[in-house]
Amino acid sequence: MTIADQIAEIIRRVDGSRTMGAGKLGEHIAQELVASGVVQAPSEEDLNVTKAGILVKPGQIWQDCDKRAVISSVKVLEVNAGKARIERGGAGGRQTTISVKRMHSSSTGFVLVRDV
Repeated sequence: MTIADQIAEIIRRVDGSRTMGAGKLGEHIAQELVASGVVQAPSEEDLNVTKAGILVKPGQIWQDCDKRAVISSVKVLEVNAGKARIERGGAGGRQTTISVKRMHSSSTGFVLVRDV
């Protein structure tokens, strides 16, 4: 059976469940593809790499590009499975979690200021 045949079979099997929305259906198909060995799941490190190829690590300082941001520099505290826990405004500042996918140069993204 070719890879295309395996994918078609998984889609036919999963597509029978019309009760889930498109996002959940796509997620379920992706899980089935990984479970069946048709595709390989991304590694933990792959999830923590930006579009520009920068590995996001604790201790890095990033600049928020959003003009509305009052405090523009953030420090990465922790990175796990494509999510970065950051702190705004230095020690004791507000903490939040953002997607590593947002950490690229755009009007609402982030740019690396200082690496560790």
